[in-house]
Amino acid sequence: MGETSEDKREQILKSASIFFGKYGFSKTTLDDIAGYMGMKKNSLYYYFPSKEALFEEVTKEKILRIFKKINDAVLLKETAADKLRTCFEAGNRVVKEENTPEFSVQSIIDIQNTIKNFYSDYTKKSISMLEKIISDGTDSGEFKKCKPAEIAKAIINLVESIKLRQFYESKAKYLSEIDFTESEKTISTLLNLIIDGLKVK
Repeated sequence: MGETSEDKREQILKSASIFFGKYGFSKTTLDDIAGYMGMKKNSLYYYFPSKEALFEEVTKEKILRIFKKINDAVLLKETAADKLRTCFEAGNRVVKEENTPEFSVQSIIDIQNTIKNFYSDYTKKSISMLEKIISDGTDSGEFKKCKPAEIAKAIINLVESIKLRQFYESKAKYLSEIDFTESEKTISTLLNLIIDGLKVK
């Protein structure tokens, strides 16, 4: 059975992910990607109208893949407290699995500056997930009556602030070189305090 158009599109996305990860958005060219695949640059336009469109699709797929893995891990837990912890434990694990040594710090910055809407969408989905967990926890009597949306947003803002501070202060060239251990411990401690405050005594 011959190669389909969808097969070729997936190959382009995988190849583009390698180049964007290693060199970032600005330094990667469609010529680089096409040459790597043994194609002509004009052939790429059949699948993606521009480098920007290709970059957005690569990042969108990565974000959706990460989110699905986190959600799958959360669904395996029974209590609301365990689900909240799993959101971040699984998130830390999945992000490490998704990022390779070729994924440079600069490329992450490029992603944030070029397609902020996808990160915004990811944040909204994360808040929505936490909100549902907290809301279910209150409905089951595990958590006190509260404002789930406000608490979910506060948790996400707290986590992002801690992680981003370490990210931007790091002198590392590659994301894999940044040791987020202390940040993760801090987040875990604060999350446990929040969960303890939510629980019905």
